[in-house]
Order: sequence, then structure tokens, then C-alpha cells
Amino acid sequence: MATEYRDRRTTEYLREMMDRMEPNYSYLGFGPARSNDRSFMDQCASLRSITLLYALVLTLGSYAQSTCAQRYDDAKRLYDGGYREECITAITLALDSCMQDREQAGRLLFLKALAEAGEDSLATMHGDLEQLFRTDRGYVIRAYDPLMKGKAGEADLYGGWEILQGNLRKDHGRLRAGIQIGIRNPLISVEGDRKVFETDDAYRYGTEVGYDAGVLLEHDVAHNLAIRASGSYSVQGWTARNNAIRYDETLTSVPLFLGLKKMFWLGERSTWVPYFILGATYAPIIQAKANIERSGDGVRFLAPKTLDRTAERETSQLMGSGVVGVSYKVGHTVLFAEAQYDHAFTPLMLDDPKYSETELLIRYYYVDNVVTLSSVVCRVGVQYVVKYHRKNRINP
Repeated sequence: MATEYRDRRTTEYLREMMDRMEPNYSYLGFGPARSNDRSFMDQCASLRSITLLYALVLTLGSYAQSTCAQRYDDAKRLYDGGYREECITAITLALDSCMQDREQAGRLLFLKALAEAGEDSLATMHGDLEQLFRTDRGYVIRAYDPLMKGKAGEADLYGGWEILQGNLRKDHGRLRAGIQIGIRNPLISVEGDRKVFETDDAYRYGTEVGYDAGVLLEHDVAHNLAIRASGSYSVQGWTARNNAIRYDETLTSVPLFLGLKKMFWLGERSTWVPYFILGATYAPIIQAKANIERSGDGVRFLAPKTLDRTAERETSQLMGSGVVGVSYKVGHTVLFAEAQYDHAFTPLMLDDPKYSETELLIRYYYVDNVVTLSSVVCRVGVQYVVKYHRKNRINP
């Protein structure tokens, strides 16, 4: 009533102000204006119409809010009188126009779920409880709530709320964005046994552990099914050794990953969410930096030399990727740990090798064999829930 009175007073005040703005059709006693009167009247009429329309919108908004509160009171009286079915019907009709008012919608949905619990309509009750928490995630149901205490269906309602809380903890939202960091362990595959100097031994190949850091975005497309896209900055290395040569190469790349993520829920109480992802990675190499040293062959000693071999590498690396991991929600953030395997389809060496540094051949007596680098990445990360589900329901 106070809101309606305030809006009525606002409308009356605006009307009074517009009346004061009515043009005076005499100018210092010289009679009515003849030239600009009609234009001025039209402007005032337009302004008056806009102002009254604005006041009407304010009044209707307040009326809608008061109507939702009144509908709750009416439904509450039906519930208190023992007319639970009629209470459910009244709230169902009210929700069509009251869902935009989060506070009133929450009260209506809670009362509806309580009435349904009393009627043993537990499936519908679970659905309405979920809609309640998706509408207002700050809503709290307490065991000692006087509205619920001692009422029929109290135990079912509170038990359903506890189970729903666990499910909502496992529901990691519709859209998530985050950061990740991990250790990248290369897996090397070599073809060929070429060498330049006859007395050199065959190469022994190894790898150097690097790191991987980046950002990711996930969007749920169905229940427990999401698309993940990520981009990272990655560093890893490989080595070649024999009795005379020490060759180390460090690769810097920018892996871009796209995959489909499947999540699993373990029971009603567990809040851990394991998952696996299948996808593909495109990892362009932005730098290939090599260090080489030759000594101990009885022929020559050459100090270490650093070379940029990016032009001599296949920079477009394509990989098939698989991920297994587990995640855990804390508030509006999701913590996760996972392991990713990247299987390389593209070797590092070009089909037609081009040696821009002839010293590798002439002075160091070194030539590449065909190297392919797959890898395993162990990482941790955190995501923030940007958007929650509204229609992807747990309880139908």
C-alpha cells in the first residue's frame, strides 16, 4: 500500500508540474500570441505525454511487485488451511508472471515444494527445489524454519535439499573460464641412424622436461558434456649424444586445443567429478633454439655454439590429444588436476632438410635424424563459473 501511495503521489506531482508549464497566451497585456503558440503547445503536450507514460510504467511495476507478494499471501492462506493442492495450483499460476522477481519467486517455489512434499509428490518437489536454487543461489533452507517445522513432508523436503546441494556442487555451471599450469614431459621417437664422421658412435637420444601454462574456456552443451578450448605457452627439449657431440634443442610452441569433455557423477554424496576429454591440438613452433658442442674425438675441439633452427623445423605440429582428470567445486570456482597425452602426427624435421648453418656439417660433423616429439602434461588449474545453468536440469 505504501508503494502504491508513493507512486500515486509521484504521478500527481508530475501532473501538477505539467499544469504549471501550460503556456500563457498573453504577452505583457498585448493579447494572445499569434506566431509560436501552437508549436509551444505541441511541445508541451508531447513532454506531458512522455512524463505521464513514465509515471504509468513506475506504477505498473510497483503493482506487479505487490501482486506477487499478494499472491504469496493468498497461497500461504490456502496452505495453512490445509488446501495443499489448491495452494500448488495458485503458485503455478503465479509463477508465470513472478519469476523475474527473484525474492518473491524464491518464496513461492519454497512454499510450492513444501506443499508437494506434504502431498507425496516427491519428483515434482525435487524439480521445484532445483528451480528454486537456480533462481536464487543464495537461498538457504534451515531445519528449524517455522514455515516447515512440524509440517507434513518436512523430512522429505529437507532430505531432498541436502541431496540437491551435493548435486549442485557437482554441477560446475554452464560456462567456465580459467587458467592452468603444468609440467610437460616429451616422448621422443627417432627414425634413421645417419652420421657424418665415420668414427662417431650412434646417437643416444633423450628429452628435457619443460612446462606448459595457459588459459581455457569450457561450455556445457548437454548434461555432463562440454566443449573445451584452450591455448597455452609451452617449452620442452630433446637431446642427442655420442662420443664426441652434445646436441641440445629447446622448442617453444603455442598449443591450441579443442576437445569434447565428458564428466561423471559418483553417487549422491560425493562432490568429486572425474572426466575425460578427447580432442586435437595444433601446436605451432615459434622458436627452435639449439646448442652444440664437439670434443673428445681426437680430431678437434669446438666450443659450444647456439643456433636458431626454427627455419629448419616443421613448425605446424598436429597432435591427437586425450585427457583424464578430476575436478572439485569450491564456491563459484572449480579446482582441477589432470594428465594429458599428446600424440604427434608430424615430425620435427622437414621432408627436404635445409641447413642454414653449414657449421653443423662441416665443422661439428652433425646431421639430424627424423625426430617426432609426443608428450605427457601433468597440470593443475582453476576455473571461475561465469554462467550457471537455467534449463539444463538435474531433476526433470
